[in-house]
Amino acid sequence: MMMSDVTPIYFRPTRNAYGILGGIPQSEFQHATIAKRVKETPNATWPVHAVITNSTYDGLLYNTDFIKKTLDVKSIHFDSAWVPYTNFSPIYEGKCGMSGGRVEGKVIYETQSTHKLLAAFSQASMIHVKGDVNEETFNEAYMMHTTTSPHYGIVASTETAAAMMKGNAGSV
Repeated sequence: MMMSDVTPIYFRPTRNAYGILGGIPQSEFQHATIAKRVKETPNATWPVHAVITNSTYDGLLYNTDFIKKTLDVKSIHFDSAWVPYTNFSPIYEGKCGMSGGRVEGKVIYETQSTHKLLAAFSQASMIHVKGDVNEETFNEAYMMHTTTSPHYGIVASTETAAAMMKGNAGSV
């Protein structure tokens, strides 16, 4: 955020009696709620990008179709670190960033820590993009935050993990 000189506003998750955070209520994604937060936050303007951790740290999955349709921003990043398998099984339809079709006027990103639950080397991860993204800008940002000395074993392991998920997705 410092590199982009942005002022964040935050979705407020639920919290139980023990202080443990839960999911973000649907009301947080509504236009009126966001407008109120922008008004209350010094130097804030209407957000253009949202980041949502899906699943939550305790395993709750959001209705991503609802979020993609409701949230009035140009791009949404679903941080799906712990659920890289959701795109490969029909039981998770509507619960992952890449499910469903494109959303007109929006770019959807979903990042996955492939190494956590799929057959990929430690540190392996993937970025999935759906929508009209400026590829040159995306690639420049990616190159700014990656190494000039990649470990090709890690790269190959992401390809292997993806290949293993092809075929009879969702069947045992």
